[in-house]
Amino acid sequence: SLFTAKPFSLPLSTFTRLFSVDETPFYVSDNAFKKLSQMTADNDKFLRVKVEEGGCAGLKYSFDLDSEKSEDDKVVKQDSGPEVHVDPFSLAFLQDAMLDFIQEDFREYFKIVNPHATATCSCG
Repeated sequence: SLFTAKPFSLPLSTFTRLFSVDETPFYVSDNAFKKLSQMTADNDKFLRVKVEEGGCAGLKYSFDLDSEKSEDDKVVKQDSGPEVHVDPFSLAFLQDAMLDFIQEDFREYFKIVNPHATATCSCG
C-alpha cells in the first residue's frame, strides 16, 4: 500500500513520516531522499529497507536498490520523487526508527537510527 509522505520537523533534521496500516511510524530523512534521487535518476529502482536475521545483535539492516515491488510493501515517497519500500515483517522492527543518509569525510552511507534497539554493532 502507498502512503503519501507528510513532512514535519524533528530536531536537527527534517523527516517524512510513513504510517503503516497499524499506524507504525517510520521516518525517512530529506538527506536520504536526496541521495536516493541521485541513485535512481536514470532507472526505475527504489530503496528496499529490510530487517534480517544475523549480525552480532541478532538482527541486521539491509539496503538494496530494487525494481521488484511486492503487494504487501509499505511505501513512502516524497511527491513524485524516489520511493522507499519496507515489508511488513521489517516494519514491525522499525517502529519509530529513522532512515538517514550520513556523509562523513571519507565515507557516506544509509543508517537506521532505532530508539528501540537494545544492542548495536558495526555489522548491522
